[in-house]
Amino acid sequence: MSYRPVCRRSHIEVRRRCHPADVVHTPCYTTRMTWMLLGLALTSAAPAAGTWTPTGPTDTTSTTSTTSTTDTTTTAVAASAWSATVHDGGQPRRITRYRRGTAAVPVEVDFEDPATGRRAVALLGDSAIVQLADGSAIDVVAARHGVVVVRPLMTRAGLWLVRSPRGAGEDGVDVAVRLQAAHDGDLREVFPNLAFRHQTLAPAQPFIPDDPRYGAQFFLRELQMEGAWLITQGSADVVVSVIDNGCDEAHPDLADKLDQGHDVITDDDNPAYTPNSPGNEHGTACSGLIAAVTNNDLDTAGACPLCRLTCTRLLPGRSEPVPLDADVRAFDHALQDDVDVVSNSWGFVDAIPVPQVLRAAIIEVQQRGRGGLGAVVVFASGNDSRDIADDELLAVPGVVGVGATNNLGELTQFSNRGRSVDVTAPTGTVTTDISGADGNDPGDVTVQFGGTSSAAPLVSGVAGLLLAVDPSLTADEVNGILEETAEQAAFARPDNVGHDLEYGFGLVRADLAVARAAGIDDADVNGDVDPATGCDCGSGDAGAALLVPGLVLWRRRRLT
Repeated sequence: MSYRPVCRRSHIEVRRRCHPADVVHTPCYTTRMTWMLLGLALTSAAPAAGTWTPTGPTDTTSTTSTTSTTDTTTTAVAASAWSATVHDGGQPRRITRYRRGTAAVPVEVDFEDPATGRRAVALLGDSAIVQLADGSAIDVVAARHGVVVVRPLMTRAGLWLVRSPRGAGEDGVDVAVRLQAAHDGDLREVFPNLAFRHQTLAPAQPFIPDDPRYGAQFFLRELQMEGAWLITQGSADVVVSVIDNGCDEAHPDLADKLDQGHDVITDDDNPAYTPNSPGNEHGTACSGLIAAVTNNDLDTAGACPLCRLTCTRLLPGRSEPVPLDADVRAFDHALQDDVDVVSNSWGFVDAIPVPQVLRAAIIEVQQRGRGGLGAVVVFASGNDSRDIADDELLAVPGVVGVGATNNLGELTQFSNRGRSVDVTAPTGTVTTDISGADGNDPGDVTVQFGGTSSAAPLVSGVAGLLLAVDPSLTADEVNGILEETAEQAAFARPDNVGHDLEYGFGLVRADLAVARAAGIDDADVNGDVDPATGCDCGSGDAGAALLVPGLVLWRRRRLT
């Protein structure tokens, strides 16, 4: 039997900040009490022997547990680590627990992808998420396997939350292991309802341009928004869902734009932010970049001025982990509300493979939302200055992954990279803040927003413009237009299909994208386009003359 320390500082120094004295073969309780008080709807019970493997040492203080299925008695100790392997999309994931919990207290576990060594700390309760095969009935499956249906999560994708009956001695991993071992053809996926830590994707030190006036407007100019607005300013029929940490529904630049929202943490329809909490302006700031009331002589402009918004609060006010079923329900709300665009400026704290059940929920929205045309799903790439693996959240098929550039068109130093970065957009530094003294600024506007969190909403707003021009576009077609009309950075080194690992297919060009959706030739956009006729009333040559020097300057910057 292997003997390894529970608190390995090389693995969890930043996440749990274990004191050196805790680096022994006993659990570190530095943050355990904080996690116990989160109030999440998670419960836990002792593991069934035979499904967990003890990896810790034997101790004189022990408890004995017996399973009826294997008639095997296993001795375990309170300080031991127990490991189990579950499969997610056919790939093994190892979950290790260091002590037994109670029915009222969720247990902290280590989650690991054995193939890559990527790890995360999560909370484990008594529930698991199942995905049914097409045509299967949840009541039949539940009766067959002796589980209780807790609630539907996304019925159109076959996703349900289940648990063992009370007192059965099983937690979420035990349920997942048992159901996976049954090889039931009615079950497509089973995964424990782990609570992972989430984060908004604003940088710790947001990029602030040197010139305040230029900084207040540069991202709109970089996106060529004025050219797009000649053709359309959006439509009230286009609704963008902002999944984030809540919104200020009373903000004077947002109040008239917000439809009914949701809160998947408290499970109600009040998406309000958490007052007096650091970073609580995040969802409000994202909403303003997408569709703040524009041309009203107040505060800021949004990328899609006439589009509407709905907010879903997914991230709590503090850094507590979020159960996986909440992620799924956030996307189910987008599906049930039939929204057009889903904007996500959040991600997991740890670089982990996206669980298959969440992947299925996102794909369901992207492919079958919006009456079967698919909703455009936009995600910020993240601010870790790292390469994104092909099995992470950003790499879910159909997701538009957005990196961030500065006012010089260069990739910001924090923006993540990889094959799942599709396009880039400038950091939207000036946007709506919590109204009043709360938030990032004493007023109603912040000038310190940034990160890929501020780039993704701008792309979501542009996607809204495309759907306002042509509501018949599928989500995949919108994605294609954004990529095909993007302007590749001079600093990029694209492959043979035009994709660069840092810049994707390039900086979003709102004017070209909207023109493409409207059936206007790209070449006409450089002149003065009459929105009624699509006529280039200016000189095409003059437009070309304006563009060429810019290209020369960009190349010169790259050489130096």
